[in-house]
Amino acid sequence: MTPEDAVMKLLQDWSPDVTTLLKQAGYFSPSMSEVAKEEIAQKIGFGKGGRLYNKIKAASAEKNWEIAKIVINEESLIELKQGARQVAKELGIPFSEFDWNPVAQKYFKEEGLKLVKGLTATDLKRLKQEIQTHFGLNEKTFARKYGASYSCSPYRMKTIFRTEKFRAINAGEYLEAKEVGAVTKTWQHSTGPNPRKDHLAMTGETVGIDELFSDGEQYPQMVNCRCRVDYSFTGKGRNWAGANPRKSDSQPKKETPVEIQKASPKAKGEKLH
Repeated sequence: MTPEDAVMKLLQDWSPDVTTLLKQAGYFSPSMSEVAKEEIAQKIGFGKGGRLYNKIKAASAEKNWEIAKIVINEESLIELKQGARQVAKELGIPFSEFDWNPVAQKYFKEEGLKLVKGLTATDLKRLKQEIQTHFGLNEKTFARKYGASYSCSPYRMKTIFRTEKFRAINAGEYLEAKEVGAVTKTWQHSTGPNPRKDHLAMTGETVGIDELFSDGEQYPQMVNCRCRVDYSFTGKGRNWAGANPRKSDSQPKKETPVEIQKASPKAKGEKLH
């Protein structure tokens, strides 16, 4: 089974799991027919902090943790290095062969937690909409319609993989630029269709290497975002030819195999997938 197939199975299995929890909460009970559609979520305990809400949140986090372990793996280390090599090439300097193993471990832990939080927030937000939209349907029909929604779709699976790939590349670029002593970074919007207006407006925005951009991020990280960052030693964009301010001329450390270690996904949600 490919990683994509494994994630797709987890997404598809989510529909019957949710349907079972809704049934236990009385969502499909005939007595609910007198409840207003706008009030059904609160009635069955799916209001934030309610009993059903907490059950589904816990089940979602468990499912999404399995997704994170599939999506963020040794391939992410390759993508981190891909971004690092790209920046080194643009800066006109040798690729920094420092020890990427602890860097990758830290990235896997932080990005895995971020992914779980984002996926879980999306599950909860979209399920509330589905509960209202499909209120009154029987159990079997609800499961079929919810299973065909974005939450369980091939498009979502592809979005997860695509987003995490670009996040890893952008992270590698940032880490390499910081390692070799870049001073500033400048946001560059992608030339793709359907641009985010706020990201388009950020084009040319320059901040210090350790500072956040106006969207609150160190580098492009939003879902489906393909923007990138230019790094500079001078603070003037791509003015770096021939510069080589490496922090150390010491011999590179030998990498050890990466062990993917994840943290418990307990924090509150962030961006959505």
